[in-house]
Amino acid sequence: LLILFVMLALTVGTVGATPGKLLFRLRVVSVAGGRLSLPRAVLRAALTCLAMPALIWDRDGRGLHDRLSGAVQIRA
Repeated sequence: LLILFVMLALTVGTVGATPGKLLFRLRVVSVAGGRLSLPRAVLRAALTCLAMPALIWDRDGRGLHDRLSGAVQIRA
C-alpha cells in the first residue's frame, strides 16, 4: 500500500499520470486546468489508498477521490 501511495503521488504530481494511465492515454489534471499540484496529488493518492473514494462516483463519472482533490481525468 505504501508503494502504491508513493507511485501515485509522485507520478501524478510530476508527470500527470500513472504508468497505466499513460498506456491508455489518460491524464489527471486540475479542474481549473493545468497540472495537478503535488499537495493535491498527495491528497488524491491518500484518498485512493483508502479504496472507498475510488468506488464512489458522481453522475459525471468522477470518483470521490478526484472530487475532493479537485482533479479530473482527461484523454490526452
